[in-house]
This record gives sequence, structure tokens and C-alpha cells, in this order.
Amino acid sequence: MKQLCRSVFSLLLLAAVCAACNLLAAMIDTPALRENAADGCQLLCREGATPELAGGFRSSQADNFTAVLILKTAAYTGGETPLQRAFGGFRTDLAAAPGEDAWEAFCTYADGRESPTGGLSYSRYWHGYLLPLRLLLCFFNYSNIRMLLYGAQTALFVLLLLLAVRRGLSALCPGLLIAYFFTMPAVTGLCIQFIPVSLLSLGGSAAVLAAGRDTKAPARPFLFAVLGLLTSWLDLLTAPVLTLCIPLVFALALELQRGRTLPSLIRLAAGCCAGWVLGYAGMWALKWALNAFLFGTGYAAGVFSQIALRLSGESGGVAFSRLQALRRNASVLFSKAAYLLLLAAAAVCSLACGLRRPLRLDARALALLIPGAAALFWMLATPNHIWDHYYYTYRSLCGFLFSALSCLACLTGLRPDADRAQRFV
Repeated sequence: MKQLCRSVFSLLLLAAVCAACNLLAAMIDTPALRENAADGCQLLCREGATPELAGGFRSSQADNFTAVLILKTAAYTGGETPLQRAFGGFRTDLAAAPGEDAWEAFCTYADGRESPTGGLSYSRYWHGYLLPLRLLLCFFNYSNIRMLLYGAQTALFVLLLLLAVRRGLSALCPGLLIAYFFTMPAVTGLCIQFIPVSLLSLGGSAAVLAAGRDTKAPARPFLFAVLGLLTSWLDLLTAPVLTLCIPLVFALALELQRGRTLPSLIRLAAGCCAGWVLGYAGMWALKWALNAFLFGTGYAAGVFSQIALRLSGESGGVAFSRLQALRRNASVLFSKAAYLLLLAAAAVCSLACGLRRPLRLDARALALLIPGAAALFWMLATPNHIWDHYYYTYRSLCGFLFSALSCLACLTGLRPDADRAQRFV
């Protein structure tokens, strides 16, 4: 009970720190910040709203529309109170000038204090990127920020691979490599909307491996609650379940290596999933409570209509089933022969890495399918969202693929690597 109270207090403290970061961001305003934001919007305008890095591959499609929204929100300077600016998600959208189309008008940054249209609120999200992005915009233009984030993503992925090998989990590396490749890291690293989930997935997995196998039982669900909280704070509903799936595969693999039983692994997975949901949903509920306090119950009421929409099987008058929405996402990967060939190669490598002599199936490896099941459940629960935005929500399937390939690699027993792994515990 004492440990539970300490964990809840720590989560509340972290949520307060996140809220304080938003408030601090609202107090930062420099000419360089506004200039770099405006230049970034124009750069994205030239690239287009949804450009494809590799023509014909939906997985390479960026969401520059939301990236412009993020830049304009980060650099907004209106007449609202600091509290309202911190949590209102304000930006300024101008009407198209003569000779401008709607996209060009949307990409025009305007100072909220001087704009005739004032601020447009996008308050149902936390917009936790405000502080780090405002600080970066004070010193770097958008092109440099992109490269810094891409570099951070690459460094975290290399660190994760090294930690996996050090912990004796090299059998999971083929699955990790193909899942990471299928997320199209060149796009996730360069699109400011996609990068939070990528960094949290990789960083959370690295934290799980760095903690090792001797992590106390309550500590792992707490770590996943932190990941859920930070995902809610930073992400604008892209593929948030990845911050649960990928770290959970590594957590279960460590315990599988340790010799834990299947029921014990299932309990661990259930605890980590519950922790993540608590952090994710609790942080979002706190945001809605703040909205109601600062802007009135009308702002919070709009959230529930959005939830109902995202959980529905209808979009723009078109009705579809949950399975149809899932298939639409799967088509991003499985309609391409190149992807299928790479997936087959990864499956063969995973199986080869996991082969042991004498051959003996280990049913405990089935626990590694739980993170993949969580990814599928998330997608089936939000059919409207994954239907509308399938070109990036498909990335949740990468968590399923990593889960399935990791199970394949461990089906004949995960080699303890006792002499080697114990050195790094």
C-alpha cells in the first residue's frame, strides 16, 4: 500500500511538472522564435500538406498540415492570460488573401496579438511539445530542429540495439530492425508530429533494458504509467500504443530469460498495460478538467463528441467496419512486394536466431504476443481515427510485428546467456 501511494504521488508530481512546463513555455517569446516559426511554416508550405518521401509508398507520407499547426501553436503570442495560452492550444489561422489557396493561407504565421482573427483553440490536447519546441525555435530554424530530432532518434535506436545485445536479447534484434524500418524512420524523424512517439518508444525500451531483470515488481508498471502519461502529454494521437508495445516486449523478454512462468509473465503484462492506460487516460482527464476550469464546460463537452466520433465506424458519411479500418491500415505494409519480402526475411532471421538444440517449444514465449494484441485492440477500438489517418496510424501494426517476431525468436527458449548477461545485471 505504501508503494502504491508513493507511485501515485510520483505520477501526480510528474503531471504537475508537465503542466508547469506548459506554463513556462507561455512566458517565452523572442523575435527569433517567431521568425523561425514563420520560416518553418513557409518551408512546409513548399513541401505540401502530405508529401511522400518515396513516391507510391504511403508509409513515407508526412503530415505537414499538423506540423504547421504545431509550429503556429508553439509560436502563438496572443492576448489571452498565460494560463489560457499554456493550456488552450491557441494558434492563428488567416483567411486566404487574393491569389492564395487555402493551404498557403494556413501556412501563414501571424502574431496573435496583431491578428484580426485572434486565436483558434485546439485545447483537447496537452501540446506538451510547447516548452522544448519554443526553446529550440529561439536558437534554431526548423530545418536544424528536424535534423537534431532525427539525430536523437537515430542515437536512441543505436543505444537500444546495444542494450539488447548486452542483455543477451540479440534474438529480438531482427524483429526490432524490421519494425523500426517499417515505421519509416526518415519520416518519423523529420516530421515533428511523429517524433514524440518514436522517441518515447525507443527511450522507454532503453530504460527497461537499462534497469535490467532485477527490477522490483511494482517498478515496471510504474515505468509504463510514466510512459503513458508522457505520451498523452506530448502526442497528438498518432500511434501512441507503440510506447506501450515495444518496451513491453523487452520487459517480458527479460523476465522470460530469467525463467518466469507463463502465468507470471501474463500478470506482469497485465500490470504494465494497466499502468500505461492509467497514465495515458489519467493525464488526458486532467487536461479536460483544466479546460473546464479555464474555459468553461463547453470546451470539455466538445471532447466527448470527439471521443464518440473516433470510436465510431463512420467518416464523412461513409460507414465501415472495424476490420475494414484495420485492413486499410494493413494495406500500407502488406500491399507492397518489397515490404513482404523484407518481412519474410525478418521472420526467417528471427526463427534462426531462436533455434536451439535439442528442439523444444517453450510455451512461455506466447506471452510476447500480448503487446501485439494490445496494438490490435487499440486499432480496433478507434476505427474512425485509423480510417481517416491510416497513412500514419498504420505504425501501430509495427508494434504487432515486433511482438510476433519476438515470439517466433523465443519459441524454442530464450538462451539465458548466463555468463554474459550476469555481467550487466
